Amino acid sequence: VLVEGAEMPPTDALPEERVDFIRKTYLHLGLAILSFVGLEALFLRTPAIHEPLLRFAFGGRYNWLIVIGVFMLAGVVAQSWARNSRSMGMQYAGLFLYTLIEAVIFVPILYIVTRFAQFEGVLTQAAMITAAASLSMSFHFSRLSDASSSLRGDSTCSSTSVGVLCLTSQCS
Repeated sequence: VLVEGAEMPPTDALPEERVDFIRKTYLHLGLAILSFVGLEALFLRTPAIHEPLLRFAFGGRYNWLIVIGVFMLAGVVAQSWARNSRSMGMQYAGLFLYTLIEAVIFVPILYIVTRFAQFEGVLTQAAMITAAASLSMSFHFSRLSDASSSLRGDSTCSSTSVGVLCLTSQCS
């Protein structure tokens, strides 16, 4: 991964550039998570989308193996596009493709979790833990004044994340 506008890895950049790189990385991660949630909601609420996916995933002895194979192939393509240092558009296409394929593969899993009583509350707990960890890391990196504070072993992010995760797991 290269720092925008420079032909060097982020570890060789100035501290201000590293902080900017980390902030942009977490911004993109947050937007990818929001996109995943939006796509998943769309897929699960649209029978014309989720019914064929479910029929295929659960329809045959080797169908889930095919789903995993397509997921792996799409992941390789998405990673190749995301690593394209010449075109930022291809990098975004790679991120979107991977987010899309993740949303597709989660349809059968989330369908099961939301339809069977023994899994009641699991999705809410997972969402709370994911949100807590994401917000904790985002808060930590948004308040950095230089990259060296995150690189010398600052434990604030870890401590906050662990505390919030423990609290959310107890609330669910």
